[in-house]
Amino acid sequence: MGLFKIPKRKETNIEEILIKSKEEYKPKIKLKGTSLLDKLSAINRLVQDKLGEDAENYLLLDSDEKFLEYCRKAQEAEYIAIDTETTGLDTMLVDLVGVCLYSPNQKPAYAPVGHISAITETKLVNQVSIEAITKGFEMLTCVKQLYHNSYYDRVIIYRFTGIMPKVEDDTLIMGWYLNENEPHGLKYLYDKYCAKSGEIDTFSSLFEGIPFCYISPKVGLAYAAKDGYMTYKVWEVFKPYLTASNPLCKECGLERASKVYEEVEKPMLDTLIKMKLQGVKFDFNRANELREKYTKLKQEAEDKFNEAVKPLKKEILDRQLVKGDISYPINYNSPQQLKVLIYEILKSGTIFRKSPQGTGREVMDEILNNKKYENTTLYNIAEALQEVKKYDKLIGGFIDKLSEDAKLHNGRIFCDFNQVGCNTLRMSSNNPNLQNVPNKNDDIRNMFVADDGYVMGFLDFSQQEMMAVASLADDEKMLEAFHLGRDIYSHVASIAFKMPYEDCLEFNSDGTTNKEGKGRRKKAKAICLGICYGKGVNAIAEDLHITHDEAQEVKDSVLGAFPQLAKYLKNVVEFGKKHGYVYNFFGCKRRLPALQLPEYEISFKYDIDDGAKDYYKSLYLGKLRNAKFDDTRLIIDEANSRGIIIKDNGGLIAQETRNAYNSPVQSTAAILTKIAMNNISNNEYLNKIGAKLILTIHDEVSLLIPVDKVSEAMKIAEVEFLSAGKDLKADLRCDKVVSKCWAGEELDF
Repeated sequence: MGLFKIPKRKETNIEEILIKSKEEYKPKIKLKGTSLLDKLSAINRLVQDKLGEDAENYLLLDSDEKFLEYCRKAQEAEYIAIDTETTGLDTMLVDLVGVCLYSPNQKPAYAPVGHISAITETKLVNQVSIEAITKGFEMLTCVKQLYHNSYYDRVIIYRFTGIMPKVEDDTLIMGWYLNENEPHGLKYLYDKYCAKSGEIDTFSSLFEGIPFCYISPKVGLAYAAKDGYMTYKVWEVFKPYLTASNPLCKECGLERASKVYEEVEKPMLDTLIKMKLQGVKFDFNRANELREKYTKLKQEAEDKFNEAVKPLKKEILDRQLVKGDISYPINYNSPQQLKVLIYEILKSGTIFRKSPQGTGREVMDEILNNKKYENTTLYNIAEALQEVKKYDKLIGGFIDKLSEDAKLHNGRIFCDFNQVGCNTLRMSSNNPNLQNVPNKNDDIRNMFVADDGYVMGFLDFSQQEMMAVASLADDEKMLEAFHLGRDIYSHVASIAFKMPYEDCLEFNSDGTTNKEGKGRRKKAKAICLGICYGKGVNAIAEDLHITHDEAQEVKDSVLGAFPQLAKYLKNVVEFGKKHGYVYNFFGCKRRLPALQLPEYEISFKYDIDDGAKDYYKSLYLGKLRNAKFDDTRLIIDEANSRGIIIKDNGGLIAQETRNAYNSPVQSTAAILTKIAMNNISNNEYLNKIGAKLILTIHDEVSLLIPVDKVSEAMKIAEVEFLSAGKDLKADLRCDKVVSKCWAGEELDF
């Protein structure tokens, strides 16, 4: 369909269905077993007893004059740490309650803005006006600002003042780069690296059940004012380790990581803020169409399930009469009833070894993918049950949930993008989690639509992870295939199966499906990604539904064809075991301390001499070394009965070994995507025409583009997208699509 022939639908009048957001999002008091007045009175007493004279260490800026004077003095300091207090977590709906400030030339301070009486619901006196807050932040633009999770605070500040603060450093992001394996809450980090008391400040637990806006500013002063102080103190500890010229940074081998933090993560703070504030338009009409469609399909699936269970009606009723743990018709939402049906009435035995009497998706998948269950009652039940569950989730988990969210936000979805949502530095998202929005039932994605006069442009890296692993391994044969423009999975298949490249392609030259080639490519892809993600041969065999020996044969063929890849995979684990971490292509660490653990750790309940300890350690380590897998637990239990405690680290080491394979690849891909997003977000032409990034999922991004600028914008966006890999040894590739909505009909451009 041509770009300018976009079909039109009758629009729903959003004003008729919108919820009054502010009224709906009022902070709610949740108390159990006590009245509000009693709770507030108890808090007042506890604060006085706990803080006492310590309250003098904080400043309450309870007037415009005091707040502005603090900002004036802060201009004399090089840095200021800032935090906000609000009425909730949804940055687009909450009210500003107060601003926390700390400049090192002054005491920690708190400026109340929106505290209200819990009794009368009226605003308290002696607070700072929004006008003064705005003027203060204008004054602070010349001071280097520090935040912990600036993504949240900057949205709040911008909404209420119209000023977007510039961030010098964010201790939340810094913490991930310095140790991804620990909690990153501000209070935890402050206690571990600054206070070192061993006790995390639990002062906030006093307010549990009462939104902070209902707490008196004097009572909440120490809790709020301390946040800015803690942020600054944590920053003082972290900063040297992410400053390339600092000896501590060099000593810890973080020079390259500090470069990524400065050049990728800090600019990413601005990229994601712009995406958050833009949001995505939601199509209520499409949501209604999909609700009607999937409700009908769900009913048909329920009928199909009931029909599949019908032959067992007598057995179910007999069981119901005797034991009462099942009913007819079956409640398909009851795991207990399904368990009785599958394992007691149908006597199915063990279906899935990881979940011997499970009724979840993995078990149903095993039934549907195992030929021995074909044309059985169990197969029919599993097939119908999967359909019912799928449609139920599509309606409740996506169509209804997204519709309600959009109603609260004036017809838009404002997703939260978590810059370091995973240990591999990959981004994640929530409210909604875009990674969970189905791609198999991709019409669900159609509810995300372009604004009037715009289209959505999509750019998706092709084979990004294989390009990352080829660059990490510096495998000449893989890199050559990329330089020749070949599909890497088909190329691998041609070598592994000793077949011509053309016979391993998914499609023939005339565009028809090459069934045999598609199958070979699928096996090669599963092996390649399995290797990258540290999957064992058994897991790969399960994925492909082939035998262990067949999977081993294909894996051996692949590694034999790419010796530098095989060498890299061996070396990366050995390096991890030696040093306790691995690197990605950009020099960022993934710390894997469990790789350095012994397989078994032995300790003793009772005090015995060293000679006896050595004897028992030697005895049991020898037994465990020669034991079959099934006997290991018996040996450990026997030792335990003698007061000899054996800790089996095998499972943890195996997981960390998989991470040693997986993390360098995933984190390399994550940083490539972040660079690409920054490139697009900062492109002068794209900004000039009003093109804006709005979505990202793993290695895919989406832009909102004016309809009359789409052709040129997509060309420029592609150049910026692919230039993210300028340092990579393999040239990146991407797919491009333009549509009026996510996963919609493709438009010419």
